[in-house]
Amino acid sequence: MSDSTYQKLIRENLILLENSNEMNALTTCFFTHLFHLSPELADVLDGDVTMLQRKLASTLATLKNIRYLDKISTLIESMALRHVGYGAECHHFTVFRQALLSPLVVQKPENYQAPKDENV
Repeated sequence: MSDSTYQKLIRENLILLENSNEMNALTTCFFTHLFHLSPELADVLDGDVTMLQRKLASTLATLKNIRYLDKISTLIESMALRHVGYGAECHHFTVFRQALLSPLVVQKPENYQAPKDENV
């Protein structure tokens, strides 16, 4: 899938996250998929999954209010630098991208689930 297609789907699906149940489904899917792809990240992110889900939901709420996706890069870069301080390594960011894009490109919130194809 091209970057422009991802951007279009992400924009459309961030709007769907107004509902807290949908946001919860997305964050649950994200962490399930993230820890499936890279189990060691559970130690890096050392924390209660519910708390991690709340932090991700807060970040996504911020992102959905940003009109231009290129503005998101500043926020993502600062978040990445913080996570390097927690012990994240370069290869973790590829896994993070996979785990986050998977639920964000799903057309309907009720379909949020870890994809079977790990090359997403």
